Amino acid sequence: MNKLKRLIRTKWLTLLAIIAMILLFIMIIKNYLDQYAMIDGYNFSDFRVVYFDIETCTGTSMLIFPLILIAIVIDRWHQLFKNGNIKNYVTRVSYKKLKRKVISSVALTSLLYPAILLIYLIISLILSSGGIEHLTRADFDMVFNYNLYKNFILYFFLHSILLYIAGFATSQFALLFLNKVKNKILTVVFSYCAYLLTCFLLAYGVDVLIQIFFDTSINTWYINYFQIWYPLPQINYGLYLISNIIFCSVLSLVIKKMYKKKEKVLMTNEKEMV
Repeated sequence: MNKLKRLIRTKWLTLLAIIAMILLFIMIIKNYLDQYAMIDGYNFSDFRVVYFDIETCTGTSMLIFPLILIAIVIDRWHQLFKNGNIKNYVTRVSYKKLKRKVISSVALTSLLYPAILLIYLIISLILSSGGIEHLTRADFDMVFNYNLYKNFILYFFLHSILLYIAGFATSQFALLFLNKVKNKILTVVFSYCAYLLTCFLLAYGVDVLIQIFFDTSINTWYINYFQIWYPLPQINYGLYLISNIIFCSVLSLVIKKMYKKKEKVLMTNEKEMV
């Protein structure tokens, strides 16, 4: 009982994140059943059709998934950076090993994003009873892009990789404030707001600036994190992957610079924090 109380006291944010995730899946399935499965005569016997429909039902959940990811990372490491605990920790474990553990934890937590797609796939197989039909282009183009449907395995693989990279980038926003903010809730709030602001600037700000200074427009699909959850017709997923790898790499370099020197990290940690 004491262990359970301690777990709840120290990992309550992760527990809330898990509960939120379960509720989101319930909401997404309900949206699918209300919007698609109950339509008279609608063909949902092919698991791929069901899968694409469920993806489009992600809706506002796409804004909550990043918050869950950030909360889990912060819940894992906040106690170590709180009140200067890291100073005692690095006397037992090398600083280099600590950084590897943090990055490994972020990389592991980022698997949550592709895991969501896997859950979508499992739900699709259950709802469609594993059905497979070979729809024609005329049948399918009314709903989604036929090429994604026809090359579903490749699409699922690329989308999973894309979301993992996006998840890794999202998780790193937690590291921006982990060593600077004492309050766990505020750390989550600052990290999430930074994420939303960055996504907004990438999705809309870049195009506005280019229109102002160069009087032209660009395709911002490739840097739009708000659309990353949906099946995107007429888009090159290879370019989408490259653009996200570049963004994730830039963010990783910023994090690496922030945590490069142990002395600087310890001095920052010892300062009066929010």
